[in-house]
Amino acid sequence: MISATPDGRFVGAACYTTDVKLYEVHRRGDGGLERVAKAMTLQHGHTQAITALAFNAASTRALTASQDGTWAVWDIAVHYKIGEDPHLLFKSSATAALGPLTAAAFCKAAAGGGAAGGGGGGGGGGGGEEAVVVAGAGGALACYRETSDKVLIFSVPNSHNAGEGSEIVHLVVSSDQRALVTVCEGDRQARLWGPLL
Repeated sequence: MISATPDGRFVGAACYTTDVKLYEVHRRGDGGLERVAKAMTLQHGHTQAITALAFNAASTRALTASQDGTWAVWDIAVHYKIGEDPHLLFKSSATAALGPLTAAAFCKAAAGGGAAGGGGGGGGGGGGEEAVVVAGAGGALACYRETSDKVLIFSVPNSHNAGEGSEIVHLVVSSDQRALVTVCEGDRQARLWGPLL
């Protein structure tokens, strides 16, 4: 899988290994591509293949999710040019109910609710708290505070009603971080969840 930071500075790549390579995109003065160079590696966070990679809106943190059922938040705002490695800020415990994780994203969510049902909707503005949303086996979906797997903001056990063996293969948070779209291989549909705030 491949993912880029919102500011376009870094591109991350993982090929079902336990680490992610981050590459820095160097641009010429006219904005054209000059070169791409390896910058840093997210490693020692998972015991099985990484299946999802996302970046926060500020392009300072990375989120990885794995087949081992864990997700991790990394600080990538480091001095990698002088050898400083990314910092593992938080790693969740294995979440048995979700099983192997298949997708993940950063979002903002209101404590105690939001996205409990499908469909769009209005919703309030405001900031919300930093959170991560992860998807697992059978279309399970869960949202946690960014650095705690104990504080569940919302959970949907079978979000697509697609049955055993289906998985959410793609998960995207809107640019205003108020809505979430999931795509599940089991029902071949996209679902809109929101408002998260």
